[in-house]
Amino acid sequence: AGGRRRSRTAERTVHVQIGRLEVSAAPPAAGPAGAGRPQRAARPAPALSLADYLAGSERRD
Repeated sequence: AGGRRRSRTAERTVHVQIGRLEVSAAPPAAGPAGAGRPQRAARPAPALSLADYLAGSERRD
């Protein structure tokens, strides 16, 4: 009655493909002479040191 499902008249077909992706590193593109490795941007100083943060959490407990 209400709990029964209708029987399926057609089967569903599922196609599955398992592939492989290969990645290899390439040397950096040649830039102007003396360019070398790009420099990282400097990080700003932290607003709160780890010691200060930990000391503050001890006061709250």
